[in-house]
Amino acid sequence: MQPTGDDQPAPAAPPTWYPPTGRRRHVRGIVGIVVVAVAVGGLAVAGHSVLGEALATFAHLRWIWIPPALLAEGLSMGAFARMQRHLFRVNGVRMRLTSTLAVTYAANAVSLSLPIAGPAASVGYAYTQFRRLGADSAATSWTLGISWVVSTFTLGVVLAVGALTSGNTTTAVIGLASAVVAIVPLVGLLVALRNSRARAAVGRLAMTLWTMVGRIGRRPDDEWAAALPVDPFLDDLATVRMSAASYLHVGALSLLNWSANALCLVFAILATGGDVPWHGLLLAYAVGTGAALLPLTPGGVGVVELALAAALVIAGMHGPHALAAVLVYRIISFWLVIAIGWVIAAALFRSNRITSIAQPNRPFDPE
Repeated sequence: MQPTGDDQPAPAAPPTWYPPTGRRRHVRGIVGIVVVAVAVGGLAVAGHSVLGEALATFAHLRWIWIPPALLAEGLSMGAFARMQRHLFRVNGVRMRLTSTLAVTYAANAVSLSLPIAGPAASVGYAYTQFRRLGADSAATSWTLGISWVVSTFTLGVVLAVGALTSGNTTTAVIGLASAVVAIVPLVGLLVALRNSRARAAVGRLAMTLWTMVGRIGRRPDDEWAAALPVDPFLDDLATVRMSAASYLHVGALSLLNWSANALCLVFAILATGGDVPWHGLLLAYAVGTGAALLPLTPGGVGVVELALAAALVIAGMHGPHALAAVLVYRIISFWLVIAIGWVIAAALFRSNRITSIAQPNRPFDPE
């Protein structure tokens, strides 16, 4: 019997927000991946003879250069981990190098494995892990932000130096300009945070952008705004101080990060029996590294190989040797880093799960 009169149930209220479908959000990424895949496939078919010669080079690798290449890549990752560790120390957070290095490898694996959203997912993952290790939100955000800005700045310096050594003045100017563009927003933000009115303006802007993001996902404004306590966070961030010596120390470690990674490329060239084009090496390396910043494929797969191999050929290397050297370099600096990173990520996941089970009354609070 159907209910009648007062017994009829009230109609259910419509939900206040709906999760995004995700189809429109990822359609551009899918199109980009397809375009890149078609381009890479076409180039592979067109240059199959070069690829065949490059693969044949693997049968005659000079294995004596592989261990130095591995050590150079390990030095690169270690320098980046030390840079973040120093930034945490400036904020009064004592972080063990092994812990920082573990998060560095795991976050890199996340970044290199995902198309489009890889870098953003990597930052979120690193933030969560550092918070689990005991760092507060201000110190963690400061460390991740400064790391990104300093790394971008020093990559611009590498590009400028590479362009100068190759005699390309135009590219040198572009490299220096990119370095300046990377550092100006940071300086402006640091100055703004020292002034209460400017800090309030930054907070209002941040909340406006945050609210816009929430409305895209159709989330209630009040609940969404409460999830991001901007003002307390900016107040904490404004208390952070770092000396000029610390900035120089961090910059030197970032340069060591890029330089050691470039040295890995040098050893990869030597391992394939090629001649290192010293006059154009840094410029070619910067071009290949810049190609990885295009998030069309995970870690720039296909894009980096083509860009770096082409840059090495322009610098004077023989085509098959250039491609073979790039493949060896990417196996060490990309695929091996991903493999190590995911092993560490699995270990961190297991450790975090055991900790949460052992301490059920102390859940992790990301805020």
